[in-house]
Amino acid sequence: MLDRINFGELKLQMAKNPEISIIIPVYNVEKYLQKCIESILKQTFQDFEIICIDDGSTDKSLEILEQYTQTDKRFVVIHQKHQGAGDTRNRGIQEAKGKYIQFLDADDYFDPLMLEELYNHAEKFNADLVVCSARKVDENGKIIESGNPLWPINLDKVPLEKPFSRKDFPNDIFSLFCVVPWNKLYLKRLITENNIKFQNISSSNDVAFGHIVQACAERIIVFNQELINYRYNRAGSIQKSRAGETINIIKAGLCLEQYLIHHNLYDELGQSCKEILKNHIRAGISLCNNEEYTKFVGEVKKMFPEDWQKYSSELKKDITPEFLNKFIGEKKVVLWGASLFLRSLLKDEKERNPNILGIIDRNTALQGTSLGNYEIYAPEALEELKPDAVISTIYNDNEAAYYSLQEYLSQNFPNIVLLDNIFINPAIPRNYCPYCDNTAVFNAMGSREHARCPICNSVERHRFLYFVYQIMITKSKIKQKVLHTAPEKSINKYFKDRTDIDYNCIDLNPRYKYAPECQKMDILNLQYPDNVFDYIISNHVLEHIEDEKRFFSELLRVLKPTGKIILSVPYFIDTEVTFEDSSITTPEKRKKFYGQSDHVRKYGRDIFARLAKYGKVTRIDRDFMPKHLVDEMALSYCSNVSDAVIIMEKE
Repeated sequence: MLDRINFGELKLQMAKNPEISIIIPVYNVEKYLQKCIESILKQTFQDFEIICIDDGSTDKSLEILEQYTQTDKRFVVIHQKHQGAGDTRNRGIQEAKGKYIQFLDADDYFDPLMLEELYNHAEKFNADLVVCSARKVDENGKIIESGNPLWPINLDKVPLEKPFSRKDFPNDIFSLFCVVPWNKLYLKRLITENNIKFQNISSSNDVAFGHIVQACAERIIVFNQELINYRYNRAGSIQKSRAGETINIIKAGLCLEQYLIHHNLYDELGQSCKEILKNHIRAGISLCNNEEYTKFVGEVKKMFPEDWQKYSSELKKDITPEFLNKFIGEKKVVLWGASLFLRSLLKDEKERNPNILGIIDRNTALQGTSLGNYEIYAPEALEELKPDAVISTIYNDNEAAYYSLQEYLSQNFPNIVLLDNIFINPAIPRNYCPYCDNTAVFNAMGSREHARCPICNSVERHRFLYFVYQIMITKSKIKQKVLHTAPEKSINKYFKDRTDIDYNCIDLNPRYKYAPECQKMDILNLQYPDNVFDYIISNHVLEHIEDEKRFFSELLRVLKPTGKIILSVPYFIDTEVTFEDSSITTPEKRKKFYGQSDHVRKYGRDIFARLAKYGKVTRIDRDFMPKHLVDEMALSYCSNVSDAVIIMEKE
């Protein structure tokens, strides 16, 4: 818990430079506006200005705002013709004088500690973006969702109370927390210096803005405290009406893509951009009726006449109550997740299916309520319900959600079967990941289709190494001590799951949520005695290390005399001799000459002979892999790059 600033009864009257500028778009919200503003005035933190922009309201909203300007000089009220929430927030940014900016919605209301907690976190961690959690309430303020582990913060992925940035999560940065603007405190400089603006579209105008902020922020802090009461699905809200405007999600995705390209971030975040766009499309489709969906598909085909089918898996909408009933058959099942998809599906259900025992959801506010004809239960209710099987109804990111549910059931309810993922189109190629022991539709990585496992994020080289580890590090009755540098998620789990392994992992800046055991350590100065480890695993680390000799000297020092280093390094098959130049030090030049901005040399075909001067080298080729898996997991990244997999031993 952070130390609390005691502001007491302090009332600042329009400070020259307020710490926080609160920007509130106002449009026909007279019913909710007073409660919103009063909840701000009751904040324990009082050093703020309130910029209320009336966006052409036709009710008494403007009149209410003007009453507050008579008694509190911190209010700035601007009246304009109706332009939409995006342009309205952009106007607020221009007017803001504060060090920080917060965007609030006029129909929501806030806990008294909201500003203080956000501000304290920003100052303590020197953060340029701070994110808190929220609860959903209905029009009357009744809580309808609280403790949701996936919204607005993805608690399964995001690190709490620790600074991070896109560099720590290049594949997940856009899925760590929701892009809604109102649960965040922004350093104003973050927005202005990166020229980040809201789109002028009627819905989803905050999507590109939110993701661009995620990409640009150098220090992000997330804490799990529900400080905002978000009025969900109220009559007249943008969220309520956006079902017919799902095409705006595509426009937002294109805006994000163009920003990343223009600011040289697409190479780093392009794949993450594609994946989050797919999830946004899925969410939007969940809100569409059949007529709206048909219109949406037509618009997508117009926008992408050549390659609209790249979204084909997201554009499928053929699961009906009849399909679900046929899928269930005579089995007694529960549905997992009171998702938007399920809400839409059950609207079309004509009668209750007696074989559906209920719905399971981790959202505590939903438990005990009903959806359609079915009651919603906590996961623990599986013990009492005793279904034959579970069906996952989570549409967004369904592959990863399906695997997580599979893990949960195997650990807690091994007798309950998880039925096949109903969202998978059997026509789309599926691949096998040995780390997950699961078959899934793999994601593309640049020009490499079906390269990345959506569950554990393994790529081809990781899956090749799985078989190397299986064969080289055989099962033993005596625990074998393994050191893993810069641990990859899939490989980390593989070694931790092996009962014959004493597993250790290190990194210069460990921020792996999946590897809390990872120790902070410089690989050039290992804090271990001599002759400790049976095996050392180091993949795609060496090309980042300037002192190659010291790298091997340290690894071999802590390796047992009979031990082995299993090393993988990218090298260029069209380059005969390794190239390095000590004068090449900037990220731009390194990318130009070495192929990546954080590499320090470009290894050529001489890599095997070059590294042999440090120890005994054995080269591992693709022939090492079981023949039936060679095609699926070939180590071909692009036309001129391959992967050197080497076993090194002491001479």
